[in-house]
This record gives sequence, C-alpha cells and structure tokens, in this order.
Amino acid sequence: MKSIIHSIQFKLILFFIAIIISVILINTLIQYNIDYIINAINQTVDSIRKVNDIKQDINSLNYYVNHYLITGDSDSMLEIYGCLNSISSRLKEISYPINSGEEFQYIKNMQNIFDYLNSYAEKLIIYKKSNINFIDVYKDYTDAIEFINFYINKLNEFKINHNMVIYKKIQNGIGIIKGVNNIIIFLWAVVATIISIIFSKNLTLPIVRLAKYSNKVAEGNLDIEINNYKSNDEIEVLYTSFANMIYKIKDMLNKLEEKAELERIVNEQKIEFIKYRQALQEAELKSLQAQINPHFLFNTLNSIRGMIYQDQDKAADIVTQLSELFRYNLTTDLQTHVNFEQEWTVCEHYLAIEKVRFGKRL
Repeated sequence: MKSIIHSIQFKLILFFIAIIISVILINTLIQYNIDYIINAINQTVDSIRKVNDIKQDINSLNYYVNHYLITGDSDSMLEIYGCLNSISSRLKEISYPINSGEEFQYIKNMQNIFDYLNSYAEKLIIYKKSNINFIDVYKDYTDAIEFINFYINKLNEFKINHNMVIYKKIQNGIGIIKGVNNIIIFLWAVVATIISIIFSKNLTLPIVRLAKYSNKVAEGNLDIEINNYKSNDEIEVLYTSFANMIYKIKDMLNKLEEKAELERIVNEQKIEFIKYRQALQEAELKSLQAQINPHFLFNTLNSIRGMIYQDQDKAADIVTQLSELFRYNLTTDLQTHVNFEQEWTVCEHYLAIEKVRFGKRL
C-alpha cells in the first residue's frame, strides 16, 4: 500500500484529480453566479408580467361587463366571474415579495379598489337580470376601473424604476463577478502552472540525470559515480536497476579479461609445446637420418664395388646419383623450405640407386 502511494502513477492520478476538482469548483462558482443573475432578471421580468396580466384582466372584465349590459347573455356573465377570480388570484401573487412601503401601499389600494369593483360588477349583473336602472352603479364601476388602472400604472412605473435599479446592480454585479471569476481563473492557472512545473521537474530531472549516466556508459565509461536517489517510486527502482546493471557489466568485463589472460597463457603454452614437439621431431628425424646415412652409404658402396667389374658406366652413373643425393643433404640442412621439384629429383636419385641393389624387386 505504501509503495502504491509513492508510485508515479498514483502521483499522476492525484495531480489530475486535483485539476479536475479545481475545474469543477471554478465551474460551479461561475454557474452559481450565472444562476443568481438569471434568477434576478427572471424576478424583475416576472413582476412586470404579473402587473401587466392584471391590467389585461381588468380590460377583459370591462369588455365583458359592457357586453353583458348590452346583450345580457350568460357567456359574458361567466367571463365576468372568470375575470374577477383571475384578478383576485393575481393580486395575491403580487403581494409577495414586496420591496418597499410604496409598493405595499399601491398593492393595498389596488386590493381595496378591487373589492369595490367586484361588488359593483355583481350589482350590475343583478340589476341587469332584474331590469333595474344601473346607471349610478355603472358610474361607480367605471370610477373604480379608472382608479385601479391608475394604481396599476403607478405600480407598473414603480416596478420599472425598481427593476432599473436592480438591473444596474446586476450590471455592476456582472462586472464584479466577471472580475472575480477572471482573478480566480488566473490564480488557478498560476497555481496549476507552478504545481505542473514542480511536478514535472521532480519527475523529469532524475530521468534526465539517468540519461546522462547512460550516455557516459555508452561511451565506454563504466567508472561513473551514480548518486543515490531516494523517492520510494519507480524512478528509485530504475536507478537501483541501472546501478546493478553497471556493476554486473564491470564484473562480466573483469571475468572476460581474466578469461582472455588465461587463454593467452594457455595459447602461449600450447605454442611452446608445439615448438618443443617440432624440435623433438626434428631431433628424432636427424638422429634417424644419422643412423640411416652410414648404412645406406655402406650398401651403396658395396653395390658400386661389385658393379665396377661388370659395368663401369653404370657404376659411374650410380656414383653420380650418390653424389647428387649427398649434395642435396648438405644444402637442405641450411634451408627451412625446399620446393617440390628438388624433392622429386632427390627421389629419382634415390630410386635409381636402390634399383641397382634390388633390381626387378623394386
């Protein structure tokens, strides 16, 4: 477990995990700021939309009331109640959140006027059904419509002004957030660069040093001094293996030198032995020749003696052959090499002499 923690693979994995986590954190911060801005913009837009929806419902209510008073149809009456319910629910929606006392006063006045407006609309429906004169009620209804539209416009104007302030704050916030994000990204890039440089230096520096040792070994320098490297990782194993390899190479070279020296001594001894054996063979040969020459000379002279009385010319030829043979022996003792022609001529002289002695038997 300890070796795994100190391994280069574990360090690389840890380094990349740290980078991924930092990138995720920065992305989360940026996303949070973006969500905050979008939420603020949505709130401002939604608040204006709700006020405009109320104004649209008021206009629809006024249209269906006038249409009902003219036609008296039940569909218009249902639409009137639908508009009243929609306005009531929308007034409750804009009641939260309230940003100031002025906005609260506008919404409160709108709710109070809507209560009157609701009662006037119901009275108009009842008067229309009962055929009662509704002129006075209608006048109060139109006044209520004007008042509620007045406060809707005021509230809408207030919302716009308030949203402009929020928009300016959002703009300023966007600038601040952008600056903070840029600073964070810059600092992260600086820190990541420094960590990468330190990490790569710690990883590559011993490898570069080991490469220099390898070049020196390739040049034939086996007496280099390898500095100890302690890191409890694969590089330490590489240094140890390289040092052991150098030691084994030097030991193998020493053994090869010792073996070469022994072989040289053995070869010298073999050469001396061969020279000694050749000298011995030459001595034996010369001794043998010394023994053979007198015996051969004695036999040849006996043959010549017997031939002088029978064939003097042939005896003279044998003497010539014998003289040539002994002349060859005297000259070759001073030479280390002779050619084949000389050896062949000597053999002819020797065979000619022996043929006199042995005749047809040779």
